[in-house]
Amino acid sequence: MKTRIFILIMVFLSGCVNSSLNNRKRITDPSILNPAANFVESGDTVVSGGYECPQSDNVKPVYDPLIGGAGNFYVCTNQQTPTTIRVEGTTDYSNTICVYPAQESNGQLSITLDQSNGGVAHLCVPMQSETAYFSFPNMNFNRVFIVESQNETKMNECLSKGNYGLCPQYPDYFSYGWIIQ
Repeated sequence: MKTRIFILIMVFLSGCVNSSLNNRKRITDPSILNPAANFVESGDTVVSGGYECPQSDNVKPVYDPLIGGAGNFYVCTNQQTPTTIRVEGTTDYSNTICVYPAQESNGQLSITLDQSNGGVAHLCVPMQSETAYFSFPNMNFNRVFIVESQNETKMNECLSKGNYGLCPQYPDYFSYGWIIQ
């Protein structure tokens, strides 16, 4: 059984406050989200191999320690099965990446908790030729968080507790952005 957790994004505030009211967690530190991540309009896409892809990277690192382009990803949506995505990009340290789907609506970001492991629903897959495929059946999502596999535990804790201070920090990073709906 999966439980939804809601995180309210307060973009104009700084600092980190983690409060809980029923199943809501509020993050007042906008650093957990990347303002540089672009929303992809449907006219800004191309179709490639049955996937609708953005013309530029739509998931970007919140912090790129090497400023070399690693952590910038193109996340493409399968045209027939929108819960299946193709991720293209490069990493710094690990060939395996973990993707955490999220749904943003009316300023609230929701993630799905995985009761079986006590963490956030996600998948980790090795990239082959800078590409990996992920499927999240029965989940609605329009954003993703991506980390390299060595940061899986940190990202799980960061998202499940809604606390940016627990997210991967320098020299590591996490990537975040909109996907095509």
